[in-house]
Amino acid sequence: MNQQRCGTFRAIAAATLFAVAVAVAGGFAHAADEVKIGFLVKQPEAPWFQDEWKFADQVAKEKGFKLVKIGVPSGGEVLTAIDNLGAQHAQGFVICVPDVKLDPAVVAKARQNNLNLMTVEDRLADGGGKPIEAVPHMGISATRIGEQVGEAIAQEMKKRGWNPAEVGAIRIAYDQLSTARERTDGAVAALAAPDPETERRQADLLPCKRIGEPAAVAHTALFRASDAARFINAADILIDGGRSQLDHA
Repeated sequence: MNQQRCGTFRAIAAATLFAVAVAVAGGFAHAADEVKIGFLVKQPEAPWFQDEWKFADQVAKEKGFKLVKIGVPSGGEVLTAIDNLGAQHAQGFVICVPDVKLDPAVVAKARQNNLNLMTVEDRLADGGGKPIEAVPHMGISATRIGEQVGEAIAQEMKKRGWNPAEVGAIRIAYDQLSTARERTDGAVAALAAPDPETERRQADLLPCKRIGEPAAVAHTALFRASDAARFINAADILIDGGRSQLDHA
């Protein structure tokens, strides 16, 4: 694991401590009570979230509180887990929600159970798609991750000897999820940097989100934002015998 990733996970673990501090300061726990904090993630099998849990465990041991790790891949499991934490007299929880449509319900359920709440990775949004500012958030620079993907695509194109004017890019994303949109937008920005016409060509092709006219494309570069566990830590996949490339943002 590189130093940058370690720093990210340690920061997220520190965010868990923030939740503890808020809980205790808010009067939800007495000094004699066991401090208990939940850490709910949408894909417990993914290496990314396994690392977050690992560092959160370290912080829990160092600071003397109990960490309750719960995988919540579906909406029903999220709401049930929050109720269970309330029944265990936990002080709060940290969460990465599996479905953006659940965000307002998560806030309401936390309030109903008198639990402090903060998010990691994906920020909670209201029904209009705006961030719920009242919920503390610890996240990554999704835009910068996307930019790195775009830069990697450009380097791979150069290595293969592809003419950028003959390469079409296809953006595959889940725009309702802000971090997915930011990652793929970052990749587009990085690809557009050497060619000011790229963004105009993409705008002309909305809503398909392609870059380049199909008739002018000799090679294809695809980039996507996905919650599939095998893609969580990014992957470059060659397809069509190397004539095309798929990068995960």
